[in-house]
Amino acid sequence: MINKKISIIIPCHNSSQTLDDAWNSLKNQTIGIENLECIFVDDASDDEGKTWEKLADIEQECPESVMIIHLDENLRQGGARNVGISYASGEYILFLDSDDKLVLETCKKLYELADKNKSDIIQFNHIYKLGNESKTTSESPFTCDYEIKNKEDRVKFLDASLVTYGCTNKLYRLDIIKKADAKFAEKVIYEEPLFVYPCFLYAKRVSLITDAFYVYNFHQGSTVTSLLGKRVLDHPKVQLLLLEYWLSRPDIFVEYKDVFELYFLWSYYCETICFAFENKVVLPLDYFKGMQEVCIKFFSDWKRNQMMKRIPQNVVEVLQGINHSFNSQEELNKYICDSAGKI
Repeated sequence: MINKKISIIIPCHNSSQTLDDAWNSLKNQTIGIENLECIFVDDASDDEGKTWEKLADIEQECPESVMIIHLDENLRQGGARNVGISYASGEYILFLDSDDKLVLETCKKLYELADKNKSDIIQFNHIYKLGNESKTTSESPFTCDYEIKNKEDRVKFLDASLVTYGCTNKLYRLDIIKKADAKFAEKVIYEEPLFVYPCFLYAKRVSLITDAFYVYNFHQGSTVTSLLGKRVLDHPKVQLLLLEYWLSRPDIFVEYKDVFELYFLWSYYCETICFAFENKVVLPLDYFKGMQEVCIKFFSDWKRNQMMKRIPQNVVEVLQGINHSFNSQEELNKYICDSAGKI
């Protein structure tokens, strides 16, 4: 049996209508399907077996390159990806959602680049499609290879200045995932940072390229269009899980506390405020007070952090609210409205 170069993990939930396009983009990869391990995880679909039947047909078509797994409990995309990772044997990992597809040269070009540069992670761009319109993102605005030798080198990948923390625009070396013990948050959306951020804590070589390899389809009923507003509180929940990850590694936490502080206060506090405002979701007063308590407990000295000089003064003003006592929901709602305008 040929050793697989790339394992591609595809979470599926009621995906019978979109799997053909996703599968066609995999089996026709120019690297050759024999070099790929395609792991489809049926995340407890409830479509009368239609998704599982489709997956069984796909497995029968290429049994040496396809693995199908059925979950009895819906774990959402993050949990399904975790299951897929546990079965993966390829040298590298890619993630593909069942309603999206990969450009046909994706695996060949990424593997050749990773092999040449000894990359642990490669970040590339998306192609966003909505109907007949498409747009290429600029998540990787330039091409560059980085060797991470010290803290200064690594901080570039931990403060969101060079990379994003979404998972589908990256190729990962499986050994780095295992070394970081990186896992997605389960049963939530916004699940990706808990997996991606730890990988950058352990990667030694990172490549950025401007090529767009992942075709991201927006459509009515997708997670992106239907759930983001309803599940705003999943976002701070995932950031709390990431904080737990840092704290479980005290040496790393002490060394990188300044950059963790900057990232956490922005993502956990500021972004949650923005998401609540943009999606017209009321952030409950008691929940917000809990957020304040977390920030004060772990990052009470944030004003002394020299990295805070990187953020605009108006954002600093928003962060002052961490220590403010809000006496009513109305007072908090006004603060959120005013703060969203500043951020």
